[in-house]
Amino acid sequence: MLGLTVALTLFGCGPFEQQKAEQRRIDCLNKPCEGDVVPKVSAGNEAMKVGGRYFSVPKAYRDGFTGVNFYWPSKTPNTGPPTEGGAFPEKGQRFYEAAIELFFVDEPAPIELSDMIAMAEKKGRPVTLVSQSTNLDVVTVQLREQPTELSTIYIAKCASYPSGKPAAMGCTHARKDDRCSAYFAWGQGMHISVRFNQGHAQDWPQIYAEIERVLALVKPL
Repeated sequence: MLGLTVALTLFGCGPFEQQKAEQRRIDCLNKPCEGDVVPKVSAGNEAMKVGGRYFSVPKAYRDGFTGVNFYWPSKTPNTGPPTEGGAFPEKGQRFYEAAIELFFVDEPAPIELSDMIAMAEKKGRPVTLVSQSTNLDVVTVQLREQPTELSTIYIAKCASYPSGKPAAMGCTHARKDDRCSAYFAWGQGMHISVRFNQGHAQDWPQIYAEIERVLALVKPL
């Protein structure tokens, strides 16, 4: 009987330990853990771990484990004054009113908004042009089959995502505190998720240009 008890105990330990190891692996995908050899980076940068891979990120922009942000419209990095010096223009505002947040996600990007608009048109859902300017088109569209609030899509005319598709982002504008969002493939099975206050929606072409500049500072290690 004792032998059977020991055998059952040992049998039960194997899967449990495997589950613990797998959970630890998942928990450590996006943060340094004990035993990691964190790569060295140059002064002013930090090592950021995303999906088990390390990237060099400017420390001034770093926010949380897998995010960076800057403030708009000053382009001030998250943790420091503008490089040209001077005051922090948005300091009197709440974070969500001024921050342009970028999150690095270790997953392929969802269907990009330009493709969702094309799919909506194909299925007969109207796409209405709201306004046009030199560098920005604004349209409204019901993106999904089920009845939902219309999404307002802002399309930067002179910019494209790394996929080559138009740089588009969406807002609902249903509530005053609603935020706008965008997402796009960033290579190697990763994507960037963007979030900011809808009050800056008309600035999308300029915001995306700054996003490109900031992302160019992030280097794989």
